[in-house]
Amino acid sequence: MTQKALKDPSIFISYCWTSTDHENWVIELATRLMEESGINVTLDKWDLKDGQDVYAFMESMVTSQDINKVLVICDEGYQKKADDRSGGVGTETQIITPQIYKDAKQEKFIPIVAQRNEDGNTFLPTYMAGRKYIDLSNSDTYEDNYELLVRNIYEAPLHQRPTRGKPPEYLFENAANSSKTTKVIRQMENAIDKTPRRLTYLASEFIDAFVESLEQFKIRVEEINDEIDEIILSRIDSMTPFRDSFIKVLKLLIEAEKLDVDFIVEFYEKVYPFTSNSESGTYNILQFDHYKFFIHELFLYTVATLVKYKEYDILSDVLNSDFNDLSYIASDKPLSYFSFRLHLQSLEIRKERLNSTRISIQSDILKHRAKDFTEIFNADMLLYYLSKLNDRMDSRWGWFPITYIYQNQAKSFKIISKLKSKRHFEAVKGLFGQNSAVLLGEKFIDFRTDRGFSHDVFNDIPNINNYINPALICTLP
Repeated sequence: MTQKALKDPSIFISYCWTSTDHENWVIELATRLMEESGINVTLDKWDLKDGQDVYAFMESMVTSQDINKVLVICDEGYQKKADDRSGGVGTETQIITPQIYKDAKQEKFIPIVAQRNEDGNTFLPTYMAGRKYIDLSNSDTYEDNYELLVRNIYEAPLHQRPTRGKPPEYLFENAANSSKTTKVIRQMENAIDKTPRRLTYLASEFIDAFVESLEQFKIRVEEINDEIDEIILSRIDSMTPFRDSFIKVLKLLIEAEKLDVDFIVEFYEKVYPFTSNSESGTYNILQFDHYKFFIHELFLYTVATLVKYKEYDILSDVLNSDFNDLSYIASDKPLSYFSFRLHLQSLEIRKERLNSTRISIQSDILKHRAKDFTEIFNADMLLYYLSKLNDRMDSRWGWFPITYIYQNQAKSFKIISKLKSKRHFEAVKGLFGQNSAVLLGEKFIDFRTDRGFSHDVFNDIPNINNYINPALICTLP
């Protein structure tokens, strides 16, 4: 936890009347601490009255529970009198010394170096030798060290102990092993500033480590039972760190301006085969449902990330790319991004088993897991609209937006509503496959939405024209 600063600290300054110049130096420091830094300072020049017992005054300041810190101003005069136990300083030394040894935390008494000898050595008295001090003897470093002094008094250090996190999951036998992908991500973070040219190589290494890590989540056919949906949900939850790690890599590559469409295409080509059987022997189609959910969710996060960081050209290239189905090497029919919108039969089984009235459990899970559901909803709807507007309908639905049932909970849909702006249109027109605002407006006018899960009109998939009047496209700068 972040350390709480003292609100109204009080200090006492112990020093030697070595010279008028030194006394003025101490008074200036005390005045600045009071007036500029809001610290309550007790100083003999202000607080020791005529007739008071000097010894009693010093003892009360050093031992008082109301004094948070005692500043010991160390110059040549103070060191000599402290070591010789002479004068008022000697008296203070006799009082302070046992207090220092009683102070287990050793934080109350702060040596302040005000002077050094010709060789650069400090004038620390013997009883304070070896203690960490604050150096105010050099004008070049005075301001920085004055800040350190103020922070010390307020107990608000510049460098605070970080909050202790949780141990890495890969340390535990039953936790998902993400050590390989984590290692590559750290290498990428280090390479951004030092060797950015390595990022392309490391991105490829990340894909290989990611694919290898996914193997650990496979479900054996003998694990299939009447509650397979519970196993699927457990696997989905365990795979969350891998979802987040891929999005982190996307952001790193975007930050370094090293992201290209080939990285994304290669990634999904290598991950997609997990959605079906690629081994000999018997299998159950339900074995792969967690991978199906994972890829569907991850693609939504990918689209949301590219939209968030305005990587519209890369997103357009991804959506117009052909993905080779590496699970069927002999297949000459490439996949489109529609293939990543996968149905989970196990969740239909769950719905029936629990006698649930939910419209779509898969949608519910997506929403529950989303850090920013509006971004995921917008990505889902955008993929649906683009699949219809760009005539890439290689299936009945193209991309079916299962999150549409939460349309009333999505806060905004800026990528559509901002089409009023000419600048925004120019940035995103590649996504819509139109260079003409007029032609895009005509497509919007002709747009017809589809029925959703229910024939209840309130559950229809929202029309794209709900977010913008086609006549207003490019009517603003």
